[in-house]
Amino acid sequence: MIRRFIKDRLTTELTSPEIIILLGPRRIGKTTLLNSLEETAKQNNITLYIDLTDPAALALWKDFSLEKVSRLVGEMGTSGTKKVFFFDEIQYLPESGKLLKIFYDHFPEVKVFATGSSSFLLLQSIGESLAGRKKLITLYPLALSEILNMDIENFWLFQEHLLLTDKLNQQLENTLIFGAYPEVFLLANRENKAEKLKEITDSILFKDLLMFEHIKKPRILVELTKLLAYQIGHLVNPSELAGALGVSRKTVLDYIDLLERFFIIQRVYPYEGNMRDVIRKRFKVYFFDLGIRNAVISDFRELPQRTDTGQLLENAVVMGIHRRLNYDHTLSEIYFWRDYDGKEVDLLIKNQERFTAIEVKLNKIKEKLPKGFLKHFPQAEVFITNIRNAYRFCL
Repeated sequence: MIRRFIKDRLTTELTSPEIIILLGPRRIGKTTLLNSLEETAKQNNITLYIDLTDPAALALWKDFSLEKVSRLVGEMGTSGTKKVFFFDEIQYLPESGKLLKIFYDHFPEVKVFATGSSSFLLLQSIGESLAGRKKLITLYPLALSEILNMDIENFWLFQEHLLLTDKLNQQLENTLIFGAYPEVFLLANRENKAEKLKEITDSILFKDLLMFEHIKKPRILVELTKLLAYQIGHLVNPSELAGALGVSRKTVLDYIDLLERFFIIQRVYPYEGNMRDVIRKRFKVYFFDLGIRNAVISDFRELPQRTDTGQLLENAVVMGIHRRLNYDHTLSEIYFWRDYDGKEVDLLIKNQERFTAIEVKLNKIKEKLPKGFLKHFPQAEVFITNIRNAYRFCL
């Protein structure tokens, strides 16, 4: 079994009062992680695992009340003993927020973990009922350190690992083509990986997303996803996309919002601050997993045959930083910087008043950042990376 380093944080949450909701796309490994966490919790607690994709489990829990929950908790064992409930795919449970609120407000001896495959449907069900009572954690595709079972003391030093450089670069190249979904990674054959990714993509786009009641134009959604797949790392112009698809700008923005809420894409916005010479109200799009991106456009060619390797590398670095910020639960924010002359910096991490800039180049080793950026951020820590050492940001 692959060791997910987010499990260490989840284990520490066993003693916190908040309800932990683990989000992430279908088949990213949430159920496996929840099962592993239950095995750990069993050592000192009474546990109950509920799979809400099972009709019998759903029937038991859907007509809940305070009295019924009290009975179920009581049936688990000795009064005063810590109990831990694990609800898998809780978005299937109507009014799940009310159930979780009952646990939090009336059963302090109970800890609850829940997973969900759609942040939109789940948060829609929860509403405001869990304000101040929950922590949301997103599970991402495998990091390189998880694939190679590496222990990293400080991910934010972005250190090179000279003895492991070849292995890290090989794994990075694999993830640029096939992504890092656990079940895809475990397949050895390229053809099997591609087939599995197409299956997962169809499941996410058609089984999950198109089941949402507001999706009235499924063909448009699929075509939009393909157009975005070709634009990773570039400024997105919703009006141009709307013209190409023959729909309104609002429809494009609504569908982009859904793609993000279902963990297919991730938007990054420009840093504005109080500067007058930078673009505003524009954004870039990156894919949550590059295997899904390549499946959308049916392109699994090796890197020497591709013209989009630079885009793939930038995507991997940006999402690697997103993963680390989410897992560390820091207050840092991610932006890009770009002025009206088109000069830009790929990634700008803001931590209070401290800034870190990361520029991703395919092969160039030495390159200066734009003068306009250095003028505004003279104290920023700067990293210029390329395909030979970009693994540092994907650990």
